[in-house]
Amino acid sequence: MSKRLAVAGSGAIACGLAATAAHHGPVLLLARSEESADRARATVEKTLSRLGAEVGVGGLHSVEIVTDPAALAEATFVVEAVVEDHEVKAGLLAELNGILEGEAILASTTSSLSVERLAEASGRPQNFVGLHVFNPVTKMKLVELIFPQAASQSTRERAPGAL
Repeated sequence: MSKRLAVAGSGAIACGLAATAAHHGPVLLLARSEESADRARATVEKTLSRLGAEVGVGGLHSVEIVTDPAALAEATFVVEAVVEDHEVKAGLLAELNGILEGEAILASTTSSLSVERLAEASGRPQNFVGLHVFNPVTKMKLVELIFPQAASQSTRERAPGAL
């Protein structure tokens, strides 16, 4: 299975994740509007520049910023990184579930919400993982994975390798 990473969100955590992952391959970043996309593009570019990214090697071209959720349809691992609000996260996760292939893994960057509830809201609890990262993402090497009870063995094995 060819791996394709996507990040849904355009804030500090989402942009940090996209910039960090860009050093390992192409990343899609979903912003909710053109205005958010422009801000995310500037943030990712600044972050990559600060990290010393050279043009052509994990640079800005490795992060494609989109505003249409359908662009994430071929992603195999999607990290939701939006505001820490259950209703907002649950709505986006359910929308992404309707777009993604069956084996795609959905992750949420929650630090305080119930991973079990988000997994259920996603519609794919067997392919779900809670992902707790620390800001700034580019400097903090600690990542915590939290699996809901329904997470499949495949999800438990694939998730660490996707990061």
